[in-house]
Amino acid sequence: MNKVTTLRELSPNKDMKYKLRFITIHEGQGGGFQGNEEGTEDEEASQAHYFGYLCNFATSQWCQIDDEDVEIVEENIVLEDAKDKAYMLHYICCGSEEYNVCYQEDQSLCSYPKKSAMAVPATSTPKSYATPSATRPPETSE
Repeated sequence: MNKVTTLRELSPNKDMKYKLRFITIHEGQGGGFQGNEEGTEDEEASQAHYFGYLCNFATSQWCQIDDEDVEIVEENIVLEDAKDKAYMLHYICCGSEEYNVCYQEDQSLCSYPKKSAMAVPATSTPKSYATPSATRPPETSE
């Protein structure tokens, strides 16, 4: 079983190492509501937008999180975006309780068995599944 170390337990002389966990990105000008003289939202005013990149400690993979959209991205995209738009960097001390919790959570997200494609002979496919419908696109053969 892993021993959880808190920051209080770390010796002040010990070399502490940190891992980058999250990068908050800022795009646009200003922030929040951009109003006009009538007190309504000014559609022409550029607004600030925030999104971020999260590093999965278990896989070292980065995800872009933008409102409800989450997408896996390459590290070079993260670094390029952060070069001139990084607003805040979130680091976590390696060996701390917070790091261990993040690592375990990240590991649990990756622990699901991957489903492999299973070949099914055409003769065993029921007609209802082989026939395209409005909700199911036709299958293509490659």
